[in-house]
Amino acid sequence: MPFSDPELEKLYAYGRLLQPKLRADDSAARFQIQDEVALEYYRLQKVSEGTIVLESGNEAALRVPGDNAAHANTIDEAPLSFIIDTLNERFGTAFTRTDQLFIDQIAEDLTNDTHLAQHAQINSIDNFKFPFRDQFDAAFIARMDQNQEMTDRVMSEDRFRDVVFDELLRTVYARLRSL
Repeated sequence: MPFSDPELEKLYAYGRLLQPKLRADDSAARFQIQDEVALEYYRLQKVSEGTIVLESGNEAALRVPGDNAAHANTIDEAPLSFIIDTLNERFGTAFTRTDQLFIDQIAEDLTNDTHLAQHAQINSIDNFKFPFRDQFDAAFIARMDQNQEMTDRVMSEDRFRDVVFDELLRTVYARLRSL
Protein backbone atom coordinates (compact mmCIF):
# COMPACT_ATOMS: atom_id res chain seq x y z
CA MET A 1 0.00 0.00 0.00
CA PRO A 2 1.50 3.38 -0.90
CA PHE A 3 1.78 5.93 1.91
CA SER A 4 0.22 8.93 0.19
CA ASP A 5 -1.17 10.72 3.25
CA PRO A 6 1.25 11.14 6.18
CA GLU A 7 -1.49 12.54 8.44
CA LEU A 8 -3.61 9.40 8.02
CA GLU A 9 -0.55 7.27 8.74
CA LYS A 10 0.09 9.21 11.95
CA LEU A 11 -3.56 8.84 12.95
CA TYR A 12 -3.45 5.10 12.26
CA ALA A 13 -0.27 4.65 14.30
CA TYR A 14 -1.77 6.64 17.18
CA GLY A 15 -5.02 4.63 17.06
CA ARG A 16 -3.13 1.34 16.94
CA LEU A 17 -1.20 2.27 20.09
CA LEU A 18 -4.26 3.70 21.81
CA GLN A 19 -6.53 0.71 21.21
CA PRO A 20 -4.92 -1.61 23.81
CA LYS A 21 -5.35 1.11 26.45
CA LEU A 22 -9.11 1.29 25.91
CA ARG A 23 -11.31 -1.23 27.66
CA ALA A 24 -13.83 -3.15 25.60
CA ASP A 25 -16.56 -3.47 28.25
CA ASP A 26 -19.12 -0.74 28.93
CA SER A 27 -18.91 -0.92 32.71
CA ALA A 28 -18.05 1.95 35.00
CA ALA A 29 -14.64 0.35 35.53
CA ARG A 30 -13.44 1.78 32.24
CA PHE A 31 -13.25 5.19 33.90
CA GLN A 32 -10.92 3.99 36.69
CA ILE A 33 -7.49 5.22 35.62
CA GLN A 34 -5.50 4.87 38.86
CA ASP A 35 -3.08 2.32 37.39
CA GLU A 36 -2.67 4.16 34.10
CA VAL A 37 -1.85 7.66 35.31
CA ALA A 38 1.04 8.48 37.63
CA LEU A 39 1.87 11.79 39.24
CA GLU A 40 5.51 12.48 38.43
CA TYR A 41 5.95 16.05 39.62
CA TYR A 42 4.26 18.12 42.26
CA ARG A 43 5.16 21.67 43.22
CA LEU A 44 3.92 23.29 46.38
CA GLN A 45 4.60 26.99 46.59
CA LYS A 46 3.49 29.49 49.18
CA VAL A 47 2.05 32.53 47.43
CA SER A 48 1.17 34.69 50.40
CA GLU A 49 0.45 34.65 54.09
CA GLY A 50 -1.88 36.80 56.12
CA THR A 51 -5.41 37.27 57.32
CA ILE A 52 -8.47 38.33 55.44
CA VAL A 53 -10.71 40.87 57.08
CA LEU A 54 -14.15 41.42 55.62
CA GLU A 55 -15.66 44.82 56.22
CA SER A 56 -19.29 45.64 55.66
CA GLY A 57 -20.05 48.31 53.11
CA ASN A 58 -17.03 47.56 50.91
CA GLU A 59 -18.21 46.05 47.69
CA ALA A 60 -15.75 44.42 45.34
CA ALA A 61 -16.46 43.35 41.81
CA LEU A 62 -16.40 39.64 41.20
CA ARG A 63 -14.50 38.31 38.22
CA VAL A 64 -16.81 36.65 35.77
CA PRO A 65 -15.25 34.21 33.28
CA GLY A 66 -14.77 36.10 30.05
CA ASP A 67 -14.73 39.46 31.85
CA ASN A 68 -11.43 40.87 30.64
CA ALA A 69 -11.68 44.17 32.49
CA ALA A 70 -11.33 42.49 35.90
CA HIS A 71 -8.27 40.54 34.80
CA ALA A 72 -6.56 43.37 32.94
CA ASN A 73 -5.74 45.11 36.21
CA THR A 74 -3.71 42.15 37.47
CA ILE A 75 -1.24 42.15 34.56
CA ASP A 76 1.72 44.50 34.93
CA GLU A 77 1.89 46.31 31.62
CA ALA A 78 5.12 48.23 31.21
CA PRO A 79 5.44 50.80 28.48
CA LEU A 80 7.31 49.38 25.52
CA SER A 81 10.04 52.00 25.96
CA PHE A 82 10.83 50.19 29.20
CA ILE A 83 11.89 47.17 27.14
CA ILE A 84 14.60 49.22 25.38
CA ASP A 85 15.73 50.72 28.70
CA THR A 86 15.91 47.25 30.26
CA LEU A 87 17.92 45.84 27.35
CA ASN A 88 20.36 48.75 27.42
CA GLU A 89 20.81 48.45 31.17
CA ARG A 90 21.21 44.67 31.33
CA PHE A 91 23.24 44.10 28.18
CA GLY A 92 25.14 47.36 27.73
CA THR A 93 23.52 48.03 24.37
CA ALA A 94 22.94 51.48 22.94
CA PHE A 95 19.48 51.07 21.48
CA THR A 96 17.67 54.37 21.14
CA ARG A 97 14.06 55.44 20.97
CA THR A 98 14.21 54.89 17.21
CA ASP A 99 14.82 51.19 17.91
CA GLN A 100 11.63 51.30 19.95
CA LEU A 101 9.67 51.37 16.70
CA PHE A 102 10.94 47.88 15.92
CA ILE A 103 9.67 46.55 19.26
CA ASP A 104 6.39 48.43 18.75
CA GLN A 105 6.00 46.76 15.35
CA ILE A 106 6.62 43.31 16.81
CA ALA A 107 4.13 43.97 19.61
CA GLU A 108 1.57 45.25 17.11
CA ASP A 109 2.06 42.21 14.86
CA LEU A 110 1.61 39.87 17.80
CA THR A 111 -1.38 41.79 19.14
CA ASN A 112 -3.10 41.64 15.73
CA ASP A 113 -2.62 37.87 15.49
CA THR A 114 -6.12 36.35 15.82
CA HIS A 115 -4.68 32.97 16.86
CA LEU A 116 -2.86 34.60 19.79
CA ALA A 117 -5.94 36.66 20.66
CA GLN A 118 -7.97 33.48 21.10
CA HIS A 119 -5.29 31.95 23.31
CA ALA A 120 -5.03 35.10 25.44
CA GLN A 121 -8.78 35.17 26.02
CA ILE A 122 -9.00 31.62 27.37
CA ASN A 123 -5.61 31.01 29.03
CA SER A 124 -3.59 32.28 31.94
CA ILE A 125 -0.33 34.01 31.10
CA ASP A 126 1.56 30.82 32.00
CA ASN A 127 -0.38 28.82 29.41
CA PHE A 128 -0.37 31.69 26.91
CA LYS A 129 3.43 31.54 26.95
CA PHE A 130 3.53 28.42 24.73
CA PRO A 131 1.65 29.65 21.64
CA PHE A 132 3.25 33.06 22.15
CA ARG A 133 6.74 31.53 21.93
CA ASP A 134 6.04 30.19 18.41
CA GLN A 135 4.62 33.49 17.20
CA PHE A 136 7.39 35.46 18.93
CA ASP A 137 10.07 33.85 16.74
CA ALA A 138 7.96 34.19 13.59
CA ALA A 139 7.36 37.91 14.26
CA PHE A 140 11.07 38.62 14.62
CA ILE A 141 11.92 36.67 11.49
CA ALA A 142 9.26 38.56 9.52
CA ARG A 143 10.69 41.89 10.68
CA MET A 144 14.35 40.82 10.30
CA ASP A 145 15.18 43.05 7.34
CA GLN A 146 13.87 46.13 9.10
CA ASN A 147 16.22 46.01 12.07
CA GLN A 148 19.03 43.51 11.59
CA GLU A 149 21.04 44.43 14.71
CA MET A 150 18.28 43.80 17.23
CA THR A 151 17.17 40.64 15.45
CA ASP A 152 20.75 39.34 15.56
CA ARG A 153 20.91 39.93 19.32
CA VAL A 154 17.51 38.31 19.94
CA MET A 155 18.31 35.27 17.82
CA SER A 156 21.90 34.75 19.00
CA GLU A 157 21.96 35.66 22.71
CA ASP A 158 19.71 33.57 24.93
CA ARG A 159 19.69 35.95 27.91
CA PHE A 160 18.95 38.95 25.68
CA ARG A 161 16.21 36.99 23.91
CA ASP A 162 14.67 35.92 27.22
CA VAL A 163 14.37 39.54 28.41
CA VAL A 164 12.71 40.62 25.16
CA PHE A 165 10.47 37.55 25.26
CA ASP A 166 9.34 38.14 28.86
CA GLU A 167 8.61 41.83 28.27
CA LEU A 168 6.70 41.23 25.03
CA LEU A 169 4.83 38.29 26.57
CA ARG A 170 3.39 40.48 29.33
CA THR A 171 2.69 43.41 26.99
CA VAL A 172 0.93 41.42 24.26
CA TYR A 173 -0.98 39.30 26.77
CA ALA A 174 -2.29 42.41 28.57
CA ARG A 175 -3.26 44.07 25.29
CA LEU A 176 -5.10 41.00 24.02
CA ARG A 177 -6.89 40.43 27.33
CA SER A 178 -8.15 44.01 27.34
CA LEU A 179 -9.78 43.72 23.88
